[in-house]
Amino acid sequence: MALLLLVLAACQVDVDVDLDIAADGSGVVTLLAELDDVAQDSIGDLASQLRVSDLERAGWTITTVQDEAGTQIAARKPVTDASQWQTVLDELAGPGVFTNVDISIEDKRQVVSFDLDLSDGWDLLSDDDVTTALGGEPFGAPLESFTGGRAIDDIISLDLAVRVRNFDDLDPTVRSFTPRFDQGVEQVRVQATAENSTAVLIRWIAYALFSLFALATVLAITGLVLQRRADRLRPAPTPAPLASRVPGAGVAIAGVLSTPRNDAVRLVVVDALSVLYQQTDVFDQYVLPFVRDQGGTARADTIADGFQSVLSGSMDTRAFWELCGLSQDSRTLDEGLVQRRLLHSGVPGFLADMQRRRIPVAATTNDASAWSYAMRDRDRLSAVWPWLVSSDVGTQTSNAAMFEVLRRESSIAHGHCLYVDTDVRALDRARELGMRTALFDTGSLELPPVIGHPVVHDFKALFAGR
Repeated sequence: MALLLLVLAACQVDVDVDLDIAADGSGVVTLLAELDDVAQDSIGDLASQLRVSDLERAGWTITTVQDEAGTQIAARKPVTDASQWQTVLDELAGPGVFTNVDISIEDKRQVVSFDLDLSDGWDLLSDDDVTTALGGEPFGAPLESFTGGRAIDDIISLDLAVRVRNFDDLDPTVRSFTPRFDQGVEQVRVQATAENSTAVLIRWIAYALFSLFALATVLAITGLVLQRRADRLRPAPTPAPLASRVPGAGVAIAGVLSTPRNDAVRLVVVDALSVLYQQTDVFDQYVLPFVRDQGGTARADTIADGFQSVLSGSMDTRAFWELCGLSQDSRTLDEGLVQRRLLHSGVPGFLADMQRRRIPVAATTNDASAWSYAMRDRDRLSAVWPWLVSSDVGTQTSNAAMFEVLRRESSIAHGHCLYVDTDVRALDRARELGMRTALFDTGSLELPPVIGHPVVHDFKALFAGR
């Protein structure tokens, strides 16, 4: 939740949810959110910052009370009949969170069923309009700068109580639970248990009810609070147009981003293996020799096919080593291969320079997840994010699907990215999607006469002249 990000988990937000359903399927949705004094001090005058006119036009009643103990926000909306619950729940969390909502009466018992999907995580707390208004960042800055790399479930803890009332004697049935964002789609079916009742009440899982609070209040103040923060930040550098290398042009393009453009590079994307670790022909120069050194006797073409399966995620590394004819412990073999991967000497300085320029760095790579994250952890590259590995994503770097995952994970449009690689095919695909590109050649590549991308020989050349 963006509000918790703003106060860095130093405050407490308590949310009470009450959902009453009458015998004819009508009812009332009520949310009560209480923020403690720490949250109030962090946010300031919340009542003057909230923009709820669109919610009020949709039939919601919003009230806010602030005192020394904290802030209390209440949202309430009546539901006229059973057919309106899907619409109201879409207002809470947006389309796709609550689906297949159905309310019916069977043998004088109210029955509710729906599918609930919170797997979009942080994307539930923003939308395209807010992202555009904040300059391409859903929260005004890279999400990791607020979360410190923690998962959404480590930051947002939902402790919700749902009170289901019996319409005959008004005795409530109370259900308490703690939902998570990483559990995927959950199918829910609830049947009232009250006996001899002409109308029964339902327990509703309160995942999306909490999302109403997020959408009705957090999105209303996110733009204001984070825009203030963005105003204090130095603007990102403006990139230059990228010229193409032509026959006979044997020198690097000095300063890929040295000439101003109308838009800014907000993310530098590198190929992890070929750029950060200088391994260009991974199979022939590193994997196959390693297998032979360890005593692997399988045919080279068999090993090559298995390696492609590892890259696609259809085979894990243990099965790959067995295919190669190796009987050693798979973890020992994994460690041995990773030891042959040496970080480019210019990487620490490059990352420090990007941090100084306030430009985040991401990585894509054709690799096995076990190998890739082992070298990342060993060399302390956690600041490089997103870190997308082909075996996890299910596609390789020359496929447009990899760049679409990058866009979704980083929340940065392709037109604001600079992509650096040694693979011309991947560079071509990135350019087709609107990215700026640069071919990284330290002198070991066999390049065609016409490349179509600027060539840089070291990291400093990317930003020469700035």
